[in-house]
Amino acid sequence: MNNLINILSGKKEIVKIPIWLMRQAGRYLPEYKLLRKEANNFLSFCYNPNLAMEATLQPIRRFDLDAAIIFSDILVIPDSIGVNVAFEESHGPMLEPIRSIKDLDLCLEKKQLSKLDPIYTAIEKTKEKLPKNIPLIGFSGGAWTLASYIVEGKLTKDFSIIKPLYYNNPEFIKYLIDNLVENISKHLINQIKAGVDILQIFDSWAGVLTGNDYEELIIKPTQEIIKKVRNIYPHIPIISFPRMSGLNIQKFVKLVDCDAVSVDQYSSLNLISNEKLVQGNLDPLVLLSNSKDFIKRRVDDILVNMKDINFIFNLGHGVVPNTPPENVEFLVNYVKNYR
Repeated sequence: MNNLINILSGKKEIVKIPIWLMRQAGRYLPEYKLLRKEANNFLSFCYNPNLAMEATLQPIRRFDLDAAIIFSDILVIPDSIGVNVAFEESHGPMLEPIRSIKDLDLCLEKKQLSKLDPIYTAIEKTKEKLPKNIPLIGFSGGAWTLASYIVEGKLTKDFSIIKPLYYNNPEFIKYLIDNLVENISKHLINQIKAGVDILQIFDSWAGVLTGNDYEELIIKPTQEIIKKVRNIYPHIPIISFPRMSGLNIQKFVKLVDCDAVSVDQYSSLNLISNEKLVQGNLDPLVLLSNSKDFIKRRVDDILVNMKDINFIFNLGHGVVPNTPPENVEFLVNYVKNYR
């Protein structure tokens, strides 16, 4: 059986450390850049089952990875519930902001969950082509992260709209979060139906919240999503990624019933390694180094630190676009051959 499935299933005797990488498919691969030209825009690429399948398989053909992750995007859920979503070159995702219950209700009138059907078709097609020993990971954004994009309207640094809106109009944010929890759960369940073997929940902006806000907007929605998924599929392995949580990650692992927690490069794996299976946390920018020895030293820092502790090797966030593929190959081979 696959090392990643073994470790997520709680098996103690792991011969080799499993490794997969967030954003292992995508812009750093020359074959992806060619493939991307076949779609007019990024969303249409994500909604094309054949293109999404091919993008998913590209890194599996190149590298000795322990998992594939379906090529998609966290913003397909806002797009499917009626939010206007577009990806602009050099600007990233741009959304028509929703900032009141009235506006959200008007938005939900345009809800088309069938938009997500091509993703499930892509999963089915990918499973047919994927080697039988390689599991497929499905995913979604977390409720707070998706709410942040919907309210702010774009990538943001200070969250100067959604946080004051939560302080002044918590009813609206709760209404939005509740709607997102429902739709995230459905999307994850449908991905399992289509054939994924593992789930990951990306709460990329968890780190901007503290105290009771973190518990209300990160921990509780994640608990509810996992509960809804496990009511249907009790044994599906689930990895949570509450990015940049800092010390809050200790509270997260105590309260959230996931199988593993992914740790970014700004936190120590030791914070939670005695309590929960951990994944992470190599700084993605290490892979921009011209020196393989430097990469090796940084990887060794993690491997030595996690000696005799079961964990999943990954990055602290996704592979960045200008990463040399040969550095990814070196990383994967080094980890796979590590004793």
